[in-house]
Amino acid sequence: MIDYRAFYARYYPRAYLFVKSYVHDPAVAEDLASEAMVTVWRDLDPKREAHAPQFLFTILRNKCLNYLEREKKRWAETSAGSWQEGELDLRISALNRSTEQSVFSHEIHAIIHATLERMPERTREIFLLNRNEEKSYAEIAARFDISEKGVEYHISKALRQLRIALKDYIDA
Repeated sequence: MIDYRAFYARYYPRAYLFVKSYVHDPAVAEDLASEAMVTVWRDLDPKREAHAPQFLFTILRNKCLNYLEREKKRWAETSAGSWQEGELDLRISALNRSTEQSVFSHEIHAIIHATLERMPERTREIFLLNRNEEKSYAEIAARFDISEKGVEYHISKALRQLRIALKDYIDA
């Protein structure tokens, strides 16, 4: 079973800000984000716990879309052709284009950066030379005067640390 307190503490602030950025009403954002959190806790299959953030994003997105569509209908009934309808159309369009990756990409980059900073300097340098500068194991081995197996060890070590740090974001 998902540890609801930890999940709530980690994801509610982001869920609230995500919803508020589309609905523009703090009280509604609080309600929708809270409802989504409860839905995740209640409906998520324990075997799919690693997918909780994706499930939450889908629920949040759908709740926002439903709310905005209701608001659009309400505005259409009360003041035909108003600027509010156009505003709502823009928010709905933006929400339809949003992806889970765009929502979580900032956090993932921060986790990667922090994990790289915690690595031993040599491991970090070797990993970055291979991944960012596309240097071969042989080139890196010559630069650091170590064997290619040594380079492989450092890259494996870095990848292991990154997998652990990003466990909530990578499929098993």
